[in-house]
Amino acid sequence: MSEKTIFDGMDLMTAMHEKIQELEKAQNEYQSGGIAYATAERDYKKALTMWTMRLKDQGYSSTLIDKVIYGIEEIADLRYQRDVAKVLYDTRLERINCTKLEMRILEGQINREYGKYGVI
Repeated sequence: MSEKTIFDGMDLMTAMHEKIQELEKAQNEYQSGGIAYATAERDYKKALTMWTMRLKDQGYSSTLIDKVIYGIEEIADLRYQRDVAKVLYDTRLERINCTKLEMRILEGQINREYGKYGVI
């Protein structure tokens, strides 16, 4: 990670503008990630229900179905896809929170820079 030295108020304002754009992009990605996560969850639950009923029709007991179903390749794959979508969704939220923190730090720097001239 490269560090950029900020020299004056204009650099601070430019950095703040970049963070605002980064935040907007992160929020859009968060929304699309939420949709992807919801879709993966829906697909997983539908397949889980279908396989549960299929195993029940084949005579498996309820307690055994709970053990067997997670070893079925389709269920395991869908569960994995759901879990990956959840991690990406959570990561996007954390990126939003980090960007907000960086913006608060920049805001403090801007206030110190312009505050010494009595502007703020």
